[in-house]
Amino acid sequence: MEPFSKQLLIRLQLLCHQLLSLLPKVNKSGYDKVIFIYMVVALIVGFSSCELINPEEEIPAYVEIMSPTLSTAAGQGSASEKITEVWVFVDDEFAGAFPIPATVPIFKSGMVKVRVEAGIRENGLRSTPDIYPFYTTYEQTVNLEPNELVQIMPQIEYRSNAQVAFIENFERGGTIFQTVVTGTSNSRISINDTAPFEGQGSGQISLSTSDPFVEIATSPRFRDLLENGNVVYVEMDYQSDIPLSVGIIGYNDDQEDPVAFAYQAGFNPSETWNKIYFNLTPIVFASDADEFQIVLRAGLPLDENATFTQETGLVLLDNIKLIHF
Repeated sequence: MEPFSKQLLIRLQLLCHQLLSLLPKVNKSGYDKVIFIYMVVALIVGFSSCELINPEEEIPAYVEIMSPTLSTAAGQGSASEKITEVWVFVDDEFAGAFPIPATVPIFKSGMVKVRVEAGIRENGLRSTPDIYPFYTTYEQTVNLEPNELVQIMPQIEYRSNAQVAFIENFERGGTIFQTVVTGTSNSRISINDTAPFEGQGSGQISLSTSDPFVEIATSPRFRDLLENGNVVYVEMDYQSDIPLSVGIIGYNDDQEDPVAFAYQAGFNPSETWNKIYFNLTPIVFASDADEFQIVLRAGLPLDENATFTQETGLVLLDNIKLIHF
């Protein structure tokens, strides 16, 4: 048990003096003396219990974690990101996940190691926050003092073992999304050079009531997506007034026809440019296929009477990346 504080000892001494002053008034019988002793003990225990129940509050130090900065190397494409949370560890103990910028109370002092993991919303859903596996961890040793604030500005990169299977930034005047699965030639992705997200161009899908639906896939196929790990993601920047879904078409080496065709998730309309991370691991794993095309699906929305709710649809895309380990 922790020793009594100096203040508590002083309070107990005063209490004993007050009780002893009552002793002459107490009957000298042994029974009364026992009762008196029990009263003294009970009061002492009561006071000490109050001190234990209401101890002095520990004052935390504070670490302010700013939005992480992503930098990319050659072959990794744009540094666009949408990191929504940081997952914080202090001396390898989990301190919590916090929206950024975050002010984290830490009940430690002196030199501590703060580790920051970048968090995203998997498939764009608020209900699925997770650490993004392809971003590096940021660590910094800081000196903490009670009620003092220390600021951390995390710098992150893609992990060295992250494999970028393809990057489509629509800067080459064409696109690898050339296989029209459903739709017409008018549904092919074109290049929009008037309002790109960044660089010289972005991809554009234009739909109308005469051409209301499209499924379009990458012409090349990609192998070994789960060979060295267990996660496969597609990243993209987008602006759209209609929904779009992302999926895979899987093939086996000894078969020409697809053995898998599945969509994992999608995004809703967004009036401004947004970023999303699609976790394709479940459908890639379930397909048991050897190689894959990435497929996009978009269509004009319908009401309950199967009537188009809008006459045209526009999807703008940029920085599409297929990443795995």
